[in-house]
Amino acid sequence: MTNKQLEKAVQSHFEVPEDIQRLVGLATSDLLWGPVSLGGDWEEDNYKGFQSACKRIREYVDTLPSQLWIDTDCDCVMTSEPQGEEVDGEWVEPLWESIYYVNGRNEVVELLFNHYLAGYV
Repeated sequence: MTNKQLEKAVQSHFEVPEDIQRLVGLATSDLLWGPVSLGGDWEEDNYKGFQSACKRIREYVDTLPSQLWIDTDCDCVMTSEPQGEEVDGEWVEPLWESIYYVNGRNEVVELLFNHYLAGYV
């Protein structure tokens, strides 16, 4: 599974609030291209600079799990380690070869938003 597919699976699993999505976009632009020109009332009221945006994004990220297991066969995102199960009287372990393990907030941020902000939130 490519990194884009992992990103898509994680992004479809979490419903990121619109204000956080907007702050991510503004903070990323600010980081990559310098101070952004604010284009509307929402931006002027809510974007108080890069550090303030990262703080609000970090507060949201802190509500998310820091470990994920992504089954690459079905693009399923799990927030707890997959467990084996009994099927037709036989114990079946998860197919570990198809499970990608995400360990840490930085990697969650990279997959959910982008790698540029991972070190800042």
